[in-house]
Amino acid sequence: MSTPTTGQDRPLAGILCLCIGLMFFSAQDGLFKLLAERYSVLQILGMRSVTVVPVMIAILMWMHGAKGFRSNYPRPQLLRAVLVFAAFTCFYITVSTIPLVDAVTLYSAAPLLITALAAPILKEKVGLHRWGAVTFGFGGVLVMLQPGSSVFQPVALFGLLSAFFYACATTITRRMGQSESPALMALISNLGFLLGCSAGLILTAQLDPQTAEQFPALFTPYQDPPPAELLILLATGLVTLGGFLLVPRAYQLAPVSVVSPFEYTYLLWALLIGLVFFEEYPSLSTCIGAGMVIVAGLYIARREARLRRASTASSSN
Repeated sequence: MSTPTTGQDRPLAGILCLCIGLMFFSAQDGLFKLLAERYSVLQILGMRSVTVVPVMIAILMWMHGAKGFRSNYPRPQLLRAVLVFAAFTCFYITVSTIPLVDAVTLYSAAPLLITALAAPILKEKVGLHRWGAVTFGFGGVLVMLQPGSSVFQPVALFGLLSAFFYACATTITRRMGQSESPALMALISNLGFLLGCSAGLILTAQLDPQTAEQFPALFTPYQDPPPAELLILLATGLVTLGGFLLVPRAYQLAPVSVVSPFEYTYLLWALLIGLVFFEEYPSLSTCIGAGMVIVAGLYIARREARLRRASTASSSN
């Protein structure tokens, strides 16, 4: 598949879309953490999509009619849906088990992975300086994980896996270009959640209770929620909808290497929500590791901006 023409890049619009979209996702995370004490990751994600899917169908019909459901890249869309499902499932397994800010800090490795994938897949030039920044950032991830120490929690690896799957999905989004509707991407992703979560809940019902108890975040059987919690479960979908529409649009509007460093605004929202609603305070290793990752990402953004300015000046002469 050749890389499609992306048209005129709009970096500021892309950055704004990403920051607002991540604000919606952060609000969803807070609701999710509240619900995770009683319900499995699969049930919460599935019920969230019950709200999102009909809304997305209505939006597509209103904006484009029947043509809105046609994709120019059906196979990449399906692959992206699988990757998004894997990313969110791994992320919320982490959120339900460790403090929110720790989970999001591990997830913050995604921009580094996006930069690394931009070279072999998108054919974007990634020089020695940016590779050095990526390496430094992954050093920060190791500081956060503390492998081999008594502080290390194996479930934290799910946070790193979520970052990897998200980076792959984002790279596919950029590769498809602006010809694909963000609304269609959101619909296909949430249909994937409905199918995947339904299959997972059916499988969970067949498991031995003792087996399910070993991994409650994923294998807690389906439970009928009381009316108040049912409303919260369904409302989670509406909150998430903003993120599903805006984040893919951000990566269509601007190059991956320009937009991705602003994923770190997600970390700031997670810190605020964790402090205010869950009284969660980041550890010293989390602060140091997050600082290293953020410094690496911002260095990449600064260098990319400088190179773009130099390229623009050279082409105009």
